[in-house]
Amino acid sequence: MNDLMGPVAEIARLWLLVALLVAAWGKSFHFGQFRRDLAKSFPGLRPYVVPVGAAIIVAEWGSAALVVLGGPFARYGLIATLALFIVFTTVIAVSLAQDRTVLCSCFGGSSHRISAYDLVRNLLFIGAAGFALGTPSLPADDVFLRVMLAGVAVIFFLISTALQDIVAVLRIKV
Repeated sequence: MNDLMGPVAEIARLWLLVALLVAAWGKSFHFGQFRRDLAKSFPGLRPYVVPVGAAIIVAEWGSAALVVLGGPFARYGLIATLALFIVFTTVIAVSLAQDRTVLCSCFGGSSHRISAYDLVRNLLFIGAAGFALGTPSLPADDVFLRVMLAGVAVIFFLISTALQDIVAVLRIKV
C-alpha cells in the first residue's frame, strides 16, 4: 500500500499542475471573456474586474510555477493551490446555495453556468492538494515513470472537467 502512495501523490500534484496551467493559460488568452463573465456574475465587482481577474490569473500562474520548481517551492505552490481552490469552491457553493447564475470560464474562453459538477470537481482538487501536501514527493530520477504519471494526470483532468458531459452521455440520473 505504501508503495502506491508516492505515485498517487505525484498524480495528484501533476493533476493540479495541469489544472492550474490550463486555467491560467485559458484565462490569459481569453481575458476579455473572463472579464465579461466576472462582471456579469458579480455585478458589485464590475469596477474591479480587471485587477481581480488579473490577480486570479497571476495566482494560478504563480502557484503552477512553484509546483514546477519542485523541492520546498512545490510545497508552497500546493499550499497556494489549496487556498485558491478553497476560495473558488466557497464561491461556487455560496452561489449554488443562493441559486445565483455565475458563469464559469474556469479553463478558457468558453463559459457555462456553474453547477454541482463544478463543486464536485473543485472538492476533488482540494482533496488532491491535501493528499499531495501530506505525502512525500517521488525521487526525480525516473523520467519514464513521471511521463506515465503525467499522462494519467492529464486523463484525470479531462475527466474531471467533463463530469457533466460524462453523466449526460451515460444517462446517469443525478
